[in-house]
Amino acid sequence: MTPKDIIDFFGGNQAEAARQLNCTRAIVSYWEKQGCVPVSTQLKIEVATRGKLKADKSLIRKIPRVKK
Repeated sequence: MTPKDIIDFFGGNQAEAARQLNCTRAIVSYWEKQGCVPVSTQLKIEVATRGKLKADKSLIRKIPRVKK
């Protein structure tokens, strides 16, 4: 999901998105300036919106297995 997806979903402005996500508007603004949302945050938003917004799971890095 993109920052725009989140902002649009929560009413079209950063302040409302921040209020709904229980974070600051500065954080939402930062996501928008960076053009991305951390994957861990995307996963939380996916759960909070009951799947209406989908996390970009392709961004999740595979954890290498430890050899014994």
